[in-house]
Amino acid sequence: MAVIRKSQPVPSEPEARKLSEHDLLCELGRKWLLRAHSARGPGCIVALREMSTIYGGERPDALGWRAGGPWAGSYLVEVKTSRSDFLSDRSKPFRQTPETGVGNWRFYLCPKGLISIEDLPEGWGLLWTTRSGQIKPVCFPHIDRHLHWQERDKAVDACRFTCNREQEITLFLSALRSDTDPQAALDQRREARQIAGGIQALLDEERERHQHTRNRMAELVSRNLKLEAELATVMEVKHD
Repeated sequence: MAVIRKSQPVPSEPEARKLSEHDLLCELGRKWLLRAHSARGPGCIVALREMSTIYGGERPDALGWRAGGPWAGSYLVEVKTSRSDFLSDRSKPFRQTPETGVGNWRFYLCPKGLISIEDLPEGWGLLWTTRSGQIKPVCFPHIDRHLHWQERDKAVDACRFTCNREQEITLFLSALRSDTDPQAALDQRREARQIAGGIQALLDEERERHQHTRNRMAELVSRNLKLEAELATVMEVKHD
């Protein structure tokens, strides 16, 4: 007697989580933190988004660090997608006592028009997102070209917050904590740089060899043209 087995349904792959508007703006803010100052950004060397620790405290939407120059320090981007969320932000403990929060410079990032400059707490900057998904700095004294450099520096210093550096360090270290050994990751990066350097050396050598071949070909073409001209002259003399 034949046994009929029911076929088991093939499990489907889980659908990728659809990113919310808040998630998208957090990533946009993180990328803006890494943007060079010449490209209207703060020029951070590292930036992370949606950070948290097991010890509580502020959980920034995006936080970056700029290492050098007169504006070295930490930069916070706080994302808001609604007026109610923006207004409720003021009641948080680290907003009531700013020195317990993170970020030497702090910015709200929101859809265009949701927050105006007049709405900003003292010292805060403002970034808008456009329909094309770009960030437009609305209040960012670091890049204000209308100010003389001395006035601009004063405006930047006036917006600088005393921040909770211990919380920032804790957030950064928590982000580094993973199953991957940090030293192994550094070794892999160093090895990758060495490989890239070797490839670049080979490319430079090949480029130099190619240029030498082109120069040699140009020399041969020039010599050939000269010989053709001399041959034409000889033929004309013989014809005469």
